[in-house]
Amino acid sequence: MLNICKTNGEIIKSFKNDDVFNHLSARELLEDHPEVNTTHWGFIIFSPEMVHHLYFNLKQKLVSAPLKEAYEQQLAVIEICKGDYENPTWVALTLGLDIGKLKKDWYLECCKKHGYAVVEGSSPADFKETGGGHDQVT
Repeated sequence: MLNICKTNGEIIKSFKNDDVFNHLSARELLEDHPEVNTTHWGFIIFSPEMVHHLYFNLKQKLVSAPLKEAYEQQLAVIEICKGDYENPTWVALTLGLDIGKLKKDWYLECCKKHGYAVVEGSSPADFKETGGGHDQVT
């Protein structure tokens, strides 16, 4: 079990297992964090058709290697923004890519950057208390 908590310990979101990251969109993950929408964090999957448009729209700038690979191989691509829409990370959607893990890592980093505690345990009774708070997942 994974819980996202406010600094006062209030749980705002709980996940039974990591499988949820394969099914929820970034918008659904962040629905309880309205302040994040103003800080340029995003996780978007573009279809191969959209990659074609992105490639030609960004061609005036330096096109990253993963975006070029996705364009040339007609793959989908993931745009990962961590506070800076001007410099996203691009990941070509290749066979075997663990999208759920990428999304989970992005989401947990986003939560931590915005002051939320990330707490892990199999049940609420399993959470380790330290000085009145929970151990944070690193």
